[in-house]
Amino acid sequence: MVSRSGAYLAGLPINSDGMVECHRGYVSAWECDENDHWNNQFYFRAFQLAAETLAIAGTGENPGIDSARLRHIRFRRELRNTQTLIIYSARVAEGLHKGDIVHLMYNAHTNDFCASAIDRPAYDTGKLPEIGEEFIKDALPRGISPEPHEPLDAVAMIAQNSMFCSHFGILRPGELDHNGDIPANEIIRRTTQGAPHVWDTLGLSAERLHENGLARVVVEMKMTYHGTCNPGDALQLVSGVLEVGETTLPMRHQLIRSANGDAIASIESCGLIIDKQRRTATRIPQFIIDACKRSFDA
Repeated sequence: MVSRSGAYLAGLPINSDGMVECHRGYVSAWECDENDHWNNQFYFRAFQLAAETLAIAGTGENPGIDSARLRHIRFRRELRNTQTLIIYSARVAEGLHKGDIVHLMYNAHTNDFCASAIDRPAYDTGKLPEIGEEFIKDALPRGISPEPHEPLDAVAMIAQNSMFCSHFGILRPGELDHNGDIPANEIIRRTTQGAPHVWDTLGLSAERLHENGLARVVVEMKMTYHGTCNPGDALQLVSGVLEVGETTLPMRHQLIRSANGDAIASIESCGLIIDKQRRTATRIPQFIIDACKRSFDA
């Protein structure tokens, strides 16, 4: 059970593990997906708010997207409509993730551990409260490498039919943060628009899954910033499945500027197909494996 220690950082409570309470939130019905789960973009938004809150408390300044040039999220337990959440954050003091920021999200009512994020910031985190490696073992990357993405040659991969444009849009001023940068949740919002088109190309639409008592879920995601964009820019999300596992379906997306193909961010996700009655992952159907192989061999 997470409890408070009685200590504070710039007015923010510190829990008994030495982590700072940086965000409280609520799940609204319109933020949920077809599985009645809180959509991924809102996890990213909550972690971004926590990251900026921690930075302000520790340094007095808001670094915006520099609070996390790379963010690695693991989803553990679903949050649903009307549920409340709380995020605790701290700097990692040792090990592979020394200097990174870890965020742990809990259901505020049940105290169930729901999700985690490990951020790689681009500002001096030395003044922030620290925790040891033992507190982040459940947040460590599992199915996706912890290293930053290298940009893909998205235009070439489109030409090779190994990826395709899954979403198009115009960047509006209201979608930018206080520094004029595109925040993580706006990038992931585009990913949640594009990913269903990838599933559709593989023959696994939401309707077909529902008819067979199945659902698609994401258990892990990573996002890396590469470049910038401006209000009025036309943006494209280039997407594809670059490999397929026995039970996992990793997707790779790259958000690019349409005018020149410059990479803005890379997003990687690890998806599962689950049996809705048994609540367990099922093997990837052979027709999906075959569809992916056709793409790989193109």
